[in-house]
Amino acid sequence: MDGSSDLIITPNFNGVQNLEELVLARCSNLRKLHPSIGKLKKLKLLDLKECQELTSLPDKLEMESLVTLNLTHCLKVKKIPEFVENMVLLRELLLEGTDIAELPSSVECLTSLNILILRNCKNLVRLPNTICSLTSLNNLDLFKCSKFDKLPGDLGKIVSLKELCLSKTAIRELPSSFEFLIGLTSLDLTDCKNFVHLPSSICSLKSLDKIILSGCPKFDKLPEYLGNITSLKKLDFSGTAIEELPSSIESLIGLTSLDLTDCKNFVLLPSTICSLKSLRFFFLSGCSKFDKLPKDLGNIGSLQVLFLGGTAIEELPSSVEFLIGLKTLCLEDCKNFVHLPSTICSLKSLKCMMLSRCPKFVNLPENFGNLKRLNLLFLDGTAIEELPSSVGRLAALETLNLKDCKNFVHLPSTICNLKMVDHVDLTGCSKITNLPENMENLENLSYLRLGGTAIKELPSSIIHLERVPRLSFYLWQSLSSSRTSLTRSHSIDLSDCNLSAIPSGIDRFFKEGFLQLFLRGNDFVSLHESFSQFSGLMRLYLDGCKSLRSLSNIPSTVFFICVDNCTSLEILPEPSNDFYWSSFHKFTVQCFNCFKLADNIKHFSNVFEVSL
Repeated sequence: MDGSSDLIITPNFNGVQNLEELVLARCSNLRKLHPSIGKLKKLKLLDLKECQELTSLPDKLEMESLVTLNLTHCLKVKKIPEFVENMVLLRELLLEGTDIAELPSSVECLTSLNILILRNCKNLVRLPNTICSLTSLNNLDLFKCSKFDKLPGDLGKIVSLKELCLSKTAIRELPSSFEFLIGLTSLDLTDCKNFVHLPSSICSLKSLDKIILSGCPKFDKLPEYLGNITSLKKLDFSGTAIEELPSSIESLIGLTSLDLTDCKNFVLLPSTICSLKSLRFFFLSGCSKFDKLPKDLGNIGSLQVLFLGGTAIEELPSSVEFLIGLKTLCLEDCKNFVHLPSTICSLKSLKCMMLSRCPKFVNLPENFGNLKRLNLLFLDGTAIEELPSSVGRLAALETLNLKDCKNFVHLPSTICNLKMVDHVDLTGCSKITNLPENMENLENLSYLRLGGTAIKELPSSIIHLERVPRLSFYLWQSLSSSRTSLTRSHSIDLSDCNLSAIPSGIDRFFKEGFLQLFLRGNDFVSLHESFSQFSGLMRLYLDGCKSLRSLSNIPSTVFFICVDNCTSLEILPEPSNDFYWSSFHKFTVQCFNCFKLADNIKHFSNVFEVSL
């Protein structure tokens, strides 16, 4: 009967006492269960998942063989009936998304219960103290029980408990008996906005490998002896109010991940943190008061990912050279950062370096090219003026972002040695006037952005770039003197350039083949008659050109035009005398919000496919 929309009330099951599985999941109109279901002695599975109209269960559950009871997303179920003593085989009680406010005290009868899921029970306010008798319980999930504010005092009696999720609840603290949860491996308190305190007794939990306090803004201090929990592998204190870590953290020899993201009050890392030989992921981004890394940071030889974005640091310690496993280094938005030590060039594993929006950062180390595995280099928004010539040795580099480097004046010719680079962004580099001549060596280049530069001419070698599908000039600089053409280019983007006319010389970029032209958001009133000579153009995008009144002089090769939001447009092109157009089954004009076109649409509907 799974998924039935016809079932409203279940039949009498007295005649099928040997039934072992009853699946009524997603019966969208089921409102009531026959009382006989509660007395099916051999039933092992009762699945009522997503029966969203179901309001109640039988008054008493006497299903002594039941192993799994699934009421997930039974949104209108407000009460769980009493359990009888002989329901000792029940292992899974799944109540996610129900409307219950509490559990019956008889839950203590479920002595074999392993999993209790109460996620998204928005009205749940308490758990009965009798739940502490469930000595087989492994997993207790209270995620998003937003009214739940207090755990039972004797919670520590559930010694088998391994996973406890309290994320997005209203609790303020943990009971003192917490120290007796000797089997607990995972504690999740994510987004508990009222949570203020971890008892020092938590440091007795020798099995605990994960503590998550992310998004607990009132939590401001860690227990002094946190280091006693030597089993810990992951600590997440992101978004808390802590100011420092206890020195005992050096004893967390198995810790692999430490997240302090957006700890706005955090100011100090103890030097003992450099003893964490297993640490692989370290996040400090958004710790705006944090201004100095320990000088022995390089001792954390296993570190792979280091995020320092938005901190107040000015430099990295020279010992960074010993972070031989480091793959990702993020320093974006470090407004005071001025210097990379030359020793950083020893990091043979480094693949990604982000220095975006570090306005005081002025130069890369001369031997930067030693980073042979570097794939991604983000220098956008820095104060650098040029790249060292050694950059030509970055054999694995794929992305180079120099966007909005206002002081940048020069690309070394050695950059053309980068066979793997596929994305170069120079947008907003207003002082750069030319590209290296031997651009054809960039055989993998597929995306080149030059908008807002002072480049007036492209090198002739650019004609040999076979893979460039998009050449963007977002603040058009005259290319009328250029003698080049992009024979295999797929598109040119001149969007939002305040153009009132198409720049002269641009037709040189168009040859036979599949080509697109993006002219979005410009100030055209009409298109010049010379536009008809753009012989390879097939798709034309003029959306958002609010001054455009007419479409004329469209090249005969065009089969799609987008003029969405061209609110002044009144006239479509006249195709009737054009042999090429008439050979197409449909010529498509997409024109959403082009209200002035309304009177002309019918005239062209037999020739165009017009999308309104």
